[in-house]
Amino acid sequence: MKTRQWLMVSMLLIACAAGVARADDRADDQTLRELKQRFMERFPTLVHLRREGKIGETWDGWTRTVRDEFRRLRLTAAGHIDDDQSSRNNDDRMTVGDLVDEENADRTKLYRIIAQKQNTTPLVVARRNAQRLFDQAEVGTYLKKDADSGWQRKPKPDDEDDRR
Repeated sequence: MKTRQWLMVSMLLIACAAGVARADDRADDQTLRELKQRFMERFPTLVHLRREGKIGETWDGWTRTVRDEFRRLRLTAAGHIDDDQSSRNNDDRMTVGDLVDEENADRTKLYRIIAQKQNTTPLVVARRNAQRLFDQAEVGTYLKKDADSGWQRKPKPDDEDDRR
């Protein structure tokens, strides 16, 4: 009788765990949709700031400002650096630092979800993403290849015709 009760309890626990896992998957799917939307909204501004040399990508999967003072630069509603950097009363313009912080907060969430699905760590996911971003970066994009190196611009690829 006890064996049968344990078996029933075990099956109930497994069923509950499966239900929780499905609920977690649905919550993760919703979170992923929300993250995707925010990534898409920020993307044009991030591209613009990379091209302007204000931000770059790091070896560990984060976007950072190339110089600390760039964090304070205010952005226009269109996502460009505002020509008027003077302070205003109740100035609610987003700064480059705000944008970078939002991007990295969302990357943190994304890395956690992917790591959980792939049974790995967020650090591994972040570094894989960093490699992908390095590979896909436009020529001239600032990249930081490790903790000890400074920012370097992505060089033009070697062209075999130029070596002849």
